[in-house]
Amino acid sequence: MTQSLTDAVREAFSLKPPQLECSSGGRIAQSVAAPAAFGFLSDQAGSISAEGSLLYVSDGKTISVIGGDILFHNSAWFAQEGRINLASAISSGEIRSKKLFFRMT
Repeated sequence: MTQSLTDAVREAFSLKPPQLECSSGGRIAQSVAAPAAFGFLSDQAGSISAEGSLLYVSDGKTISVIGGDILFHNSAWFAQEGRINLASAISSGEIRSKKLFFRMT
């Protein structure tokens, strides 16, 4: 991806139509809606999966992936001076991001 995922999230909050560019030159459309529209308020947390993905988090930036089962196959995520938060929940509720902390070196 040539555009920082953080930039796409920033665009989502300003209600501009966010786009991510893939290394193949294609575009990935992102959806903007209330959390309930994505199933975040249902009784079961939705799963998140990635196959063959490559993600770089920019220095000083953070991405949080929060859902039910989190599955990455043949994928690599890098955050040399950034941060990646992963949280898997088995039921609906609230996950407070300030409580998330895991450091791997």
